Amino acid sequence: MLFSTKTGDQADMKYGLMITASATLLLMGTISKAGICQSYEAAYNVDVYIGEGMDLQSAIRAVVEDEYSDGSEQCWKSIKKEIRRMPEIFPEAYKAIYKKMPR
Repeated sequence: MLFSTKTGDQADMKYGLMITASATLLLMGTISKAGICQSYEAAYNVDVYIGEGMDLQSAIRAVVEDEYSDGSEQCWKSIKKEIRRMPEIFPEAYKAIYKKMPR
């Protein structure tokens, strides 16, 4: 029994709390990796990877592997927004996505 109502079973209660705390920490570590979207950093890295010779799809996979993006459509929209907003900062990515030179 993990949690006992008896006052004499403090060892069981401590054991139960340890298990609960450990499970919570493990769960928080898993959740913290889900939903990551660092759009500016991802845009920067996509630009660098394309500048180094990667194609667009490989660059996108690389930023997901590097954990700058969770790979979701919403994150990709945010990354493209950064690139579209600052084409002079991300010229290689801009050319790869929009098939034209930045203004």
